[in-house]
Amino acid sequence: DKELPIYCVDTDEKKIAISFDAAWGADKTRDIMQMCDNYGVKATFFLVGFWVESNEDKVKEIFKELRNCLLMIII
Repeated sequence: DKELPIYCVDTDEKKIAISFDAAWGADKTRDIMQMCDNYGVKATFFLVGFWVESNEDKVKEIFKELRNCLLMIII
């Protein structure tokens, strides 16, 4: 059986899911994290293996500052 991602959930609550894919640049990462923190936004950060390898400082910053976020690393 193939598992499929969840695209929607039947609920009366007004909620959205936010994810950020870190696969290209790293120049906006800090701003995105700060904005999420300022507004109490929960988000998921997807980090791709080659991005992790070339942005070790950003990965450490994400781990250090992670508050309302979920982190997924795809290697």
